[in-house]
Amino acid sequence: MNDSDQELLDEIPKIVQISYIEIMLEELFLQQQEALNELNNFKEYTNKKLSLLEKRLFKIINAAKSANEGLEKLKEFEGIKSVRGDQS
Repeated sequence: MNDSDQELLDEIPKIVQISYIEIMLEELFLQQQEALNELNNFKEYTNKKLSLLEKRLFKIINAAKSANEGLEKLKEFEGIKSVRGDQS
């Protein structure tokens, strides 16, 4: 075995380590991509839920406004009845 063959043999552990590191980096990259996809899916899901909650809140607010207006009209009507002396 000559010196160049021995040098190549000496390099094998380094090549194996470099290959292992490359594989681990690839795996970490794939895990990062998967986590990013999950985060984006969660963000999309959360935005949809918030939008639905916002719509429900506006419906509740509008219903409360309508109920308040109805109560005011009822108070006005009751006031008119008592002034006229209606007996219903």
